[in-house]
Amino acid sequence: MAPVKVELVGFYPAGESHHTSEYDLTTANPPTPIYRRGETFNMFIRFDRPLNKEQDVVRVRFGLGPKPNVQQDTRAVINIRYGKQHNKFPKDPLKWEAAPQGEQNAHLDIVLDVHIPANAPVGIWKCSIQTNIHGNNKQRNNFEATEDLYVIFNPWNPDDGVYLENEEERKEYVLNETGKIWCGTFKNPKGKHWIFGQFDDIALPASIVLLEKSELPHAQRGSPVLVARAISAVINSVDEGGLLVGRWDGDYSDGTSPHAWTGSSAILDQYLRTGGESVKYGQCWVYSAATVTVCRALGIPCRSTTNYVSAHDTNRTLTVDKYFDAFGNLIPNGPEGSCNDSCWNFHVWNDVWMTRPDLPEGYGGWQIIDATPQEESDSVMRCGPASVAAVKKGEVGFLYDTPFVFSEVNADVIHYKEDDESDWGFSRLSINKYHVGRKIKAIKAVPQALEVYEAPQPENDDVFFDLVELESVPFGKDFDIVVKFHNRANEERTISVFLSASSIYYTGEVANELKKAQGTFKIVPQQKNTFNIHVPASAYINNLVDHSLIKIYALARVEETRQTWSEEDDFTLIFPQMNVTVRGVSKVGENCEVNFTVGSVASVSTEAFVISMQDPQFLETRIQIEKGKREYEANYDSTIGQTKCSVVTPLGVKSHTVQRGSGCESPECDVYVNQAGAVPVDRIGVHQGEPPTDKGQSNVLLSDGIIKILGQQECISKFWGPNFHSDLILCWKNILSSGLSDDDRKKIILKHLPPENFQVMAVPKLNPIIEKAVSASNLLRDQRNGWKIYKGGWPQAWLPCAIFLAQF
Repeated sequence: MAPVKVELVGFYPAGESHHTSEYDLTTANPPTPIYRRGETFNMFIRFDRPLNKEQDVVRVRFGLGPKPNVQQDTRAVINIRYGKQHNKFPKDPLKWEAAPQGEQNAHLDIVLDVHIPANAPVGIWKCSIQTNIHGNNKQRNNFEATEDLYVIFNPWNPDDGVYLENEEERKEYVLNETGKIWCGTFKNPKGKHWIFGQFDDIALPASIVLLEKSELPHAQRGSPVLVARAISAVINSVDEGGLLVGRWDGDYSDGTSPHAWTGSSAILDQYLRTGGESVKYGQCWVYSAATVTVCRALGIPCRSTTNYVSAHDTNRTLTVDKYFDAFGNLIPNGPEGSCNDSCWNFHVWNDVWMTRPDLPEGYGGWQIIDATPQEESDSVMRCGPASVAAVKKGEVGFLYDTPFVFSEVNADVIHYKEDDESDWGFSRLSINKYHVGRKIKAIKAVPQALEVYEAPQPENDDVFFDLVELESVPFGKDFDIVVKFHNRANEERTISVFLSASSIYYTGEVANELKKAQGTFKIVPQQKNTFNIHVPASAYINNLVDHSLIKIYALARVEETRQTWSEEDDFTLIFPQMNVTVRGVSKVGENCEVNFTVGSVASVSTEAFVISMQDPQFLETRIQIEKGKREYEANYDSTIGQTKCSVVTPLGVKSHTVQRGSGCESPECDVYVNQAGAVPVDRIGVHQGEPPTDKGQSNVLLSDGIIKILGQQECISKFWGPNFHSDLILCWKNILSSGLSDDDRKKIILKHLPPENFQVMAVPKLNPIIEKAVSASNLLRDQRNGWKIYKGGWPQAWLPCAIFLAQF
């Protein structure tokens, strides 16, 4: 008797216990199986003849990675046994098992229940079936299944290391596709809306690509601790050519400004389309948002967390040291040029939920990981996971990177000033134990994590100083820096004061000096007085950088007692609030009109602005509007990718529709619509003025200084060819909105093959790294019909041309 042959293997959709129905890949054609570990799924095997239960041996083999190995838990071999006693699983939840549901059916199929261990490595597993006759191992048949299956973490299973008991928290930190990333300052936190899109059909393949880039051994991908550590490394591009390139100098002309991103999918899409080329650019909140997407796509509960006044301790002293010269000027990088400590106005990292079997009991739960490249950890730019419980307790001896994270929320800020009488040339002005870690916010706003206390004053300090804090200043307004002081002594005191104001990046680095002043004066006993400088708007308008932050330093010295004092403060300039108004009821598949209105600012003109819109299916549209004294209304239809533009001109209102990937045909309109990454943005500006009235509006133009702050790139040129025949347009519109049937598409492709002398129109070849992360069934489908691997990417370029030829 010859061994039975396998003709077909298939996988059934995951049951409700897997919680994977939200993944777009599971509803694609054909669907991609996505299963959570610790659960059971169903598959069928079709044979060429009825099975002989006494003679036929059937083994189901699952493998992960290029060299699966049973000892490393990347290979599972399951013997299929028959009989009632074998139609159920053993009690061990950490083993691969399979059992037939019943007898072979009329199609010669058997249906198996397959159990995935709760500690199985995550990734793309391949399946093969091996058959032979009992007692004869020399003659075997092997069948490789064309479909691969994704195995991901399972927060619903108590045996999984990422198990999260609270259902509401699972909904928020695993299933929620949108949220806020908190930026701004601790006085004025600002939430930036973000679409994480962890269920988009590119999210999971991109996450696997990134795991491959991290070079984390497949055998270690069952550990959420090591997977999270690998993610923190590969989200940045420093070591492995990861997802995002960081940039903090304000020049984003050769990429996309970090402020322009509104969701993760556009970033992942660009990364995959370019064959794994790192995307430009990101900053901490972009790194954190992308980390949320990757972690949730893989099944790890994750949230974005913001630490306001976040210390960056570069020399592991648990202090942030700042040095000033004899005149009160800040000395960048310290007197030796080697002190790079700083305080970021805010810094965004991530918390991930998991057990910590490598730490003592009580240190599991939320763990901090940080993908923003700051300091190396074991020679790689990564951070964490560090136990939140350990950070709170000050247990800095636990893995991973706990001392660095502890300093981010607990470092002391120490000011030193040049002093000729000091042995080493500097004396300490002040130490602030409560400046760092002012407030901590997660995606869901949580209460202030740390209280702020006033540092105690030494007994011999008889002059009280107070820097009046500025909560915020409206953009375009003047402001004053004020220091109050009170001589509590019974003697006259001589006081020297230095004040300065500078524009800064959110990392704390000084960008431009705005104004400074110093003075020396005497105050009589018990006298109260103030010292202040006035900063006009003209001093900062052309000198601001990202986030429009201003840093203030105040230093003082009492000559008679050698009392010293210093303080620092920062605030953000507040731009006018944008009002978004939707007219009427919005319905899927229909246009809707949206008004974007921003109040005007005195002495500031409007020259250009961009509106970015993104829907949950990751399609992103940016509307680029250039110079003009007009009001605009814009609408984005996520189904067809159109934008309705209404231009108010002296002759009245003109409305028209703009397709994605093209410009508006109206000569009065400068609207350009694109999908993220396809076309560079010209300028980013602020639209001002009230909604259009019957009398019309006259908007002023943005100054060159504001354009410099917000970024500028070369303008997009639009060229238009002759119009198509109207009947052809109607036909194409129907094809674009409804699509072609499989039969029609196949007929067109076969009839109109790509030309031999222009083969770039044929099915594209995939980058080897991308190919690793795409299931075999999708690869075969792409090679077979040249259609697409995932929505929005890699369509066969020849198909539109073939459709065109088919019209004649």
